[in-house]
Amino acid sequence: MKLTLDGITDNSGNIIVPPSGSQINVTTITWSTEIAISGAVDGTLLSSTFTKIGGTETNLIVAARINGNGRSAGVCGSYIKINGTNNYTYNYVYDNWSSGDQCYHGIDIWTGIPAGSIPITVGWVTNDGAGGNLPFNYVNPTNGRTDSRHRAQSSYVTIWEVRA
Repeated sequence: MKLTLDGITDNSGNIIVPPSGSQINVTTITWSTEIAISGAVDGTLLSSTFTKIGGTETNLIVAARINGNGRSAGVCGSYIKINGTNNYTYNYVYDNWSSGDQCYHGIDIWTGIPAGSIPITVGWVTNDGAGGNLPFNYVNPTNGRTDSRHRAQSSYVTIWEVRA
């Protein structure tokens, strides 16, 4: 074995371990079905699972765009939860128009996640414990949901697994 700029190679030059920063897996989860949201203190907008192939030595870079429609709370704790840990660095955009589109969006790095089938959840929770502070009334609004000019939307999360 040799350590090279390409990573660790066997005697034939085949890469055994890629160099730091190498992408080893990518997953995109897309949700297209419209979902009506209820006004609880906290809740789930979308959920799924993905497969992480590396152990805790790999990191996840997670980018998301979750589309919604219908005015609700101007402030709520928007998060993405991976493997049981909420991350509140995803921004919630609110425009105070009942027919306007709202969204979560952002990108962050997750560390220390083991290999295997990993649950992912997009949701919200309020800090004050008050009900009715949901981010919007519909996820993935359909054509003309609250305005005839509206087009159907989908939401996605893309997860890049990289060697740390």
